[in-house]
Amino acid sequence: MTSLDPGVLLDALSFVVDFHRDDTVLQFLEVRRILEPAATALAAERVVGELDNDHDYPRMSRRIIRLIHAEGGVAAP
Repeated sequence: MTSLDPGVLLDALSFVVDFHRDDTVLQFLEVRRILEPAATALAAERVVGELDNDHDYPRMSRRIIRLIHAEGGVAAP
C-alpha cells in the first residue's frame, strides 16, 4: 500500500478478491479479520513518531473518519 485513501484500499481488496473463486472469498475475509488488527497495531506503533511531528490534527481526523466510513460502507461527510 502506498496510500491510506479509502478508495485505494478498497480497490486493492477488490483486485485480490476478483482472482478468487466464490467459495474462497469468505475464507479470504476471515483471514483478513484475523490479520487486520495485528497490521493496524503494527502500523500504529510505527506511525507514532510521524504523528508527534505532524501537528495537523484536523487533517488526521478527517482521514481517520474517511477510513472508518469506507470500511463500514457509509458515505463520508
